[in-house]
Amino acid sequence: MIEKLRKTKDIDYNQRDNFGIPILEKILNSENSQALELVKDFEFDYSPELDYAFENISDEIFKLKAKNLNVKRI
Repeated sequence: MIEKLRKTKDIDYNQRDNFGIPILEKILNSENSQALELVKDFEFDYSPELDYAFENISDEIFKLKAKNLNVKRI
């Protein structure tokens, strides 16, 4: 996933996959610090799924980093 994110230009990180899962939710669920670092400066649209994914993060350091993401409430 990291290489795909790095190589793709102009990614809309708010897009959803074929199952309706946002990219950020996938990053949070995988607790992938490298992917989180790649998207840290992007503005994300809020969705309830993100709250659920955030609450289920087990790595406290990753959780602190995720808490600092820019998620806008619509």
